[in-house]
Amino acid sequence: MAKIFVLSVAEAPRFDDWARGPATVLKDGARIDRMGQHQLVFTPAEADLILFAEINEAATHPYMQNVLRHPLYKLYPQKSFLYWPGDHPIALLPGIYCSIERRWYDPSRARSGPYLTVMPNPFIDFRPLNEDAPYLFSFKGAIQNHPVRQSLSTVLGEDPRGLFIDVSKDSTRISSSGTQQERENFWHEYADIMEQTKFVLCPRGVGASSIRLFESMRMGRVPVICSDDWVAPNGPDWDTFSLRLAEKDIPNIISLLKENEGRAKQMGERARQQWELFFGPEVIFHYIADQCMRMKAEQKTSPYFSRWLHEFERLRPIQMRQQWSHIKAKLRQWPLVKALQKSHLLVD
Repeated sequence: MAKIFVLSVAEAPRFDDWARGPATVLKDGARIDRMGQHQLVFTPAEADLILFAEINEAATHPYMQNVLRHPLYKLYPQKSFLYWPGDHPIALLPGIYCSIERRWYDPSRARSGPYLTVMPNPFIDFRPLNEDAPYLFSFKGAIQNHPVRQSLSTVLGEDPRGLFIDVSKDSTRISSSGTQQERENFWHEYADIMEQTKFVLCPRGVGASSIRLFESMRMGRVPVICSDDWVAPNGPDWDTFSLRLAEKDIPNIISLLKENEGRAKQMGERARQQWELFFGPEVIFHYIADQCMRMKAEQKTSPYFSRWLHEFERLRPIQMRQQWSHIKAKLRQWPLVKALQKSHLLVD
């Protein structure tokens, strides 16, 4: 049995409950954990593993600076791990990264995993598939997030048995400034569409993974995964309940769905079973803790050496663009820059 200490650098009152969501999910999961192999503890000294569970980039700062500077990481680097669901991650700490890309995947340091949030869609739960479900496939999401989604919309936009809805503008507005009622209406429609479909399209978004993959499993629908960079989280028998499609093979997607239509109900039920077995509320603490403990046992080099090797990933074009965006956001806070923008002497 391993002893796990869970925390977040997104401390109250500066950050809200959402920012501490992954840590809250894990702590709540520990209280109802049915596996009983790992134990939540409340003092880091006695812990076998210290797990920073984060989601808010403002709290962690780019490249996890607030985690790397945290007193507990400095005191216990050998047993410090990170859960992070962000896009294009750099594994500066060993841990679970939902969108770790295949080229950076290292089972001794960085593994894939599910999304943890205190604000899941409340209308998504298991709903048995009706044989006369009107949609062969469905997708409701922001097409602008990746060219893969744009390719799917081109191929599938006119298919009579499918539903492909672009919510690029609405999703951004509702998530940033929408009312609670607008969010609930959005979530309700999203879940109702998923209920009426046999296959849920799960193309990659900005990152290699997608939360709808796990939402489809939870409802009991077949996820159709379109992401060449995606790494499957360890545990589930993915081949028994999901379909994989290479990005170059998107034009063949209708043939793939029709070939497997007769198995949709059985595969959907299997998807729900696997979600309950690995990602459900009563097992999620065990799953995350167990994956981290396995990585800890497999570590080959010192955490500092591995960290500095990964520092070179900052030179990737996508990382350079993200760094420049962060620098611009910082500059906008300078009084002189604000004054120049207000007087229209400086245009962003």
